[in-house]
Amino acid sequence: RDNVYFNQLFRLNDNHVISKSSLFSISLLNNFFSSAYITDKMLDLAEKYNSLKDTGRTERELFKSLLRFSFAERLLPEKGKLNSLAKYYEELKIRVGWLKFDPHFWLQYGMARMNYGQLEKAQSNLSEAYVLASGKQNYDTSYLDTQQARLYILQSLEENDGNLIWGLFQKAHNILAPLEDDIYKFRQVATYKRFFEKKYSTLSNKNKTLFKNYVIKMKKSIESSPFFNPNVSSTEYSMSSCHYALAEILSEIQLE
Repeated sequence: RDNVYFNQLFRLNDNHVISKSSLFSISLLNNFFSSAYITDKMLDLAEKYNSLKDTGRTERELFKSLLRFSFAERLLPEKGKLNSLAKYYEELKIRVGWLKFDPHFWLQYGMARMNYGQLEKAQSNLSEAYVLASGKQNYDTSYLDTQQARLYILQSLEENDGNLIWGLFQKAHNILAPLEDDIYKFRQVATYKRFFEKKYSTLSNKNKTLFKNYVIKMKKSIESSPFFNPNVSSTEYSMSSCHYALAEILSEIQLE
């Protein structure tokens, strides 16, 4: 209690020691606890908060977080992370049975697969999400759409046939183009730069022209978006970074 270094990192609450730093807590989990232990505890919490009839805002938000791929991924150690995530989602839909009928659950599972290169399995998860979403009245599929577009672009990067490469990219663009001009859309548009660097040279002259026109259109969409502020510093997932990436593509095409 009187150790100044201890008190900088922890606080005491009755008989519990509570970390003051979320980053330190994540580091502890990553380095001192097994994947099996962490997934078991996450599953126990999900089952617990799902079973509560009257939950407060904190409990509801925690339950939602436990479903998110980005949250689960941060807590798990690097070694064997993909297998741990797959086991977690497989067990989660057993412990919380209604999740297997929820499009958002399958979206999160698909994102986990996608992030680790399991593109075929990710497509299966996203397809399941679309089927379930189609059965729900007025279900907003915009988040699902952005991830499907992302998956098409990732698939295009794995292809060697020029026609298949372009076909997949065009599918992605056609999904993204009509979506609301917000950060969720442009996070995926930013991957046009990676496509340009890896696959542009394989395209026919006709498709190169189409690609350039798509980039111009997306750049204009950003500039006209009410969410775009050109004075905001560019970070990895910002609209400014996407705008910069598209401008770079056009500059390089001009030099051809």
